[in-house]
Amino acid sequence: MPSPRLSRRHVVTGLLGLVGTPLFVSVGEAGSKTLYVGGARTHDGTYVAAIMDEAGMVVMRQPLAGRAHDSAVAPDGHTVVVFARRPGRFALVIDARARKLMQAFEPAEERHFYGHGVFSRDGRLLYTTENAYETGDGRVGVYDVKAGFRRIGEFDTGGIGPHQLSLMPDGGTLVVANGGIMTHPDYGRRKLNIPQMQPSLAYLDARTGKIVEQVRLPDAQHLLSIRHLAIDKAGGVWFGMQYQGAVEDRVPLVGCHRRGEKLAPIEASLGLSARFRNYVGSVAANRDGSRIATTSPRGDAIVIWDAHSSAIVREGRLRDACGVAGTDAGGFLVTGGTGRLWDTARDTGATTDIGWDNHLRRIEG
Repeated sequence: MPSPRLSRRHVVTGLLGLVGTPLFVSVGEAGSKTLYVGGARTHDGTYVAAIMDEAGMVVMRQPLAGRAHDSAVAPDGHTVVVFARRPGRFALVIDARARKLMQAFEPAEERHFYGHGVFSRDGRLLYTTENAYETGDGRVGVYDVKAGFRRIGEFDTGGIGPHQLSLMPDGGTLVVANGGIMTHPDYGRRKLNIPQMQPSLAYLDARTGKIVEQVRLPDAQHLLSIRHLAIDKAGGVWFGMQYQGAVEDRVPLVGCHRRGEKLAPIEASLGLSARFRNYVGSVAANRDGSRIATTSPRGDAIVIWDAHSSAIVREGRLRDACGVAGTDAGGFLVTGGTGRLWDTARDTGATTDIGWDNHLRRIEG
């Protein structure tokens, strides 16, 4: 229930509590119609897709056959697709306004989802990252929304292990994070090609699938798997990485790429290596694209960047922090695996009776 605003120190320290305790501070504003969706696990171990309002109240729990990863929100502001975590094959379509499951669909044979997707600007198509696991090639699956999410084709991503993809501001280009890690369902989540990794960012024509630009990290940084993306207000592609080498190594973990330039991490992110335990779990832009948030569930850490200067402007701690999305107030809502929430703009927090998973998506009210 509501209580007085807390200082940042009290909020961030107090958030390190146990799952299942009552809501102790309201995040967001009363009466807000903004919703958020994310994968979660209940106290009895059931996996769900959970929809929450900005006050921290969970308003829908859709049971899942397995663990979810991320969601895609359609331009209509209420159609949501929740994707299975690799190597899962389910995708669920939910009407967030009606709090109703609409349908489920799967990828083609010999494909599985990588847990991410994005709608076209007009909402007619859904693009998903997938694994053609018999060859190891990365694919973008293309689905016709009006035809009941029927799969109508696929694009080659130009790499292995495509993870997150985003639609660029021009509305006609997809950017895909090729993580570089080969996997196969017969081996679960085992990584099969670490010495040969070649992570990249690939820009694809969203109509034809043609690769219009592709950039790779220097050979010396090939163990940095590019995983998660966010687009800033100037069209810069921020990316977070997960290092596949020794945990004691110190490596840069965050970068921002602009079309036509080389791919290189931000030097300041080298200082995050120890705190993040060489692992960025999620990347998100705030509503106007002026700030970028990066989280690390392994390091219980959140770092917020200025999108223009690439400087770190704020840091915080939240146990098992990973999911993050922009709020109405211009900051971020961060979710943790213990059920805790932190609103960075208002310095308020809450706790829910579910453990939040990797990603959080904002749904327009």
